[in-house]
Amino acid sequence: MTQDGGAVPFAVVQVNDGIARIADSLGFVALPPAAHDLVRLRARRIGFAQADTAITVSGVRASTDEVRLELKWIGQMMSTVTVTASLADPLVRVGFYDRVMRAQRGAFTAEFVSPEEIGERNAAQVSSLLRGRRAITVSTSKGEPRARSIVLGRGGCAMTVLVDGQRINLELTVAERAVPIDDLVSGRAVSAIEIYPSTANAPSELVPLTGGGACGIVAIWTGAP
Repeated sequence: MTQDGGAVPFAVVQVNDGIARIADSLGFVALPPAAHDLVRLRARRIGFAQADTAITVSGVRASTDEVRLELKWIGQMMSTVTVTASLADPLVRVGFYDRVMRAQRGAFTAEFVSPEEIGERNAAQVSSLLRGRRAITVSTSKGEPRARSIVLGRGGCAMTVLVDGQRINLELTVAERAVPIDDLVSGRAVSAIEIYPSTANAPSELVPLTGGGACGIVAIWTGAP
């Protein structure tokens, strides 16, 4: 929540340095059961100062109890501005956060790279944002004039890569028909990334965009209209 009690949608919340979860459009996120009595919480959202706090689990009466974190604006105060129209968050418009919520409810298996993580890492190359992910391998192509990073799925198959919902032309690919990921877009132009290990267990709205590829999907969003 903000200083005035408003919701902070899609904040990234982390418990004891574990796997981060993303809050919904009302700022709520379900946290996993705590293994220790003292729990450290960290919340991040672009435009707000990071919030860190610790709570004692024994003081929480039930699993449905709420813990509220206040995020403070870091932007400068401005004079009154009249807004006649506004655009929705581009990631909301393309369904990124909807798919995050569905994956967190167990609808499918996926890994998401949030705007907050991308901003924190400030990577110049997309491959740097993808290295170390569970379901994919970032490898170096061979037989090319220069080394190029390619993304492979389980078993070494070539992932389908989407950029702002458009499948990359396979005629432009390199070794093993895998896309040279850093040739597509700068890491600093990326707003968010979705990774699906298998097309068979991917969101129905993304599957038709793959052109029939079965290996898996890497969907890159730049936030462009």
